[in-house]
Formats: sequence, C-alpha cells, structure tokens
Amino acid sequence: MPVVKIVALTQEHRGHGITTAAYFLCQSLAQRQVPVLLTDLTGRHDRLPVLQKHFPTRNLVLWTPPAPTMRDLPALLRKARSEVTGKAAVILLDADLTALDAIAAADEEVRAIDYLLLATDYTADGEKAADRLATRFQALRDRNRFGLAFARIAPEEIGELPEQTDDLLPILGYWPADYRLATSDDLVTAGTTLPEPHQLYLDAMARLATRLMRLVPLVKLERA
Repeated sequence: MPVVKIVALTQEHRGHGITTAAYFLCQSLAQRQVPVLLTDLTGRHDRLPVLQKHFPTRNLVLWTPPAPTMRDLPALLRKARSEVTGKAAVILLDADLTALDAIAAADEEVRAIDYLLLATDYTADGEKAADRLATRFQALRDRNRFGLAFARIAPEEIGELPEQTDDLLPILGYWPADYRLATSDDLVTAGTTLPEPHQLYLDAMARLATRLMRLVPLVKLERA
C-alpha cells in the first residue's frame, strides 16, 4: 500500500492567498487522480468550506479539525496518515508557520512532513526571507524536501522566473494574482456565487501540481 505523503503549504506572513491556492492546487491534484485530504491547520476555518461549496471536486476531501494544541500536532498527523491510507495519496496542510515550528520542535528531523512548500514574494526581500526560513527547517532542506512558490506575481513577470534562488532553494512554480478570487469574500457575504478563477491561475496550479507529483512523489490510486 503506497505511503500517504504529507505536504505543507505555508507563508511567513498572511496575504499570499495561501488558503485559496491550497484549494485549487488540491483540485488540480484530484483531477489528476491523486486523492487529497486538504487539512486546515490555521484554525480559521472560514475560507475553505466556501471554496468547496462553490467548486466541489471529486477525490478532494476537506478536513477542518478543531485547532489542536501545538504539542499534539505530530500525533494528529500520524493518526490522519493512518486513517486515510488506501483512500488518499496525500494530505495537504494549509498551515501557519507556527504550526510547522511546533512539529519541528517535537521532532528535529521533521519526519511528519514529506515536503514543505513556502509561498513568498517575487522580490529580493522575498527570496532572502525564504532562505532565512529554510534554516528553520534545515532537516527538510538537507533532504531536498523544501521548496518555494512565488505568490501573486504579475503576468509580465512569469517569463522571467528562475529555477532556484541564489542560495539554491528550488522554485517549484507560482500563482498569479487573481483579483476575482481576491475580492470574493465580499461576494460571499452578499450571497453572490463566486466567480470562476481565471484560466491563467488554474494553469499555474496545474503546473505546480504536476511538479509536486514528480518531486514528492505523489501516486495515483487505482480506486480514485
């Protein structure tokens, strides 16, 4: 039976559209016959259920557990991995850095995480911050389990993207700003149907999903 992989998507500061990106990245994986358990470890639990309601996807299950204490996180992930074996290929965590720090504090080797994908700005400061944060998860970096994605970049910057930072951190992909999605919280409050993401955004998520499938790696389950 294939081992269920755990991938964490995180950011240093809020504002990169991580939760929305997590959903559409999982949607893209699920469409490629990679069943996903999308887990909200932020404790906010407001955005993902809305996205699931408006964009339901086969092979994508949402789990919003009550916010666990930090010391309980490793055990929570072990239990989740055990319970979805044979049903999901990957557990993708929408997680704040504080949660991942807690996992690292409990296990310096961070064995609970198979890959950590950090969203950052496509700027010199963003890359420096990523290099600095990578040292907090040195065990993952040493095993080539740490990578970057540039968040909300402008369309004209897409063709210029490097494959790694100056400090040799791999850059897996990006997602562009999609202002229809960025402003959709107001539409939900008003009871209006969410707009479909731009195709440019979905294409970027598809490329990121394909890269993760090769790199982690993630397998398709026959029962998907």
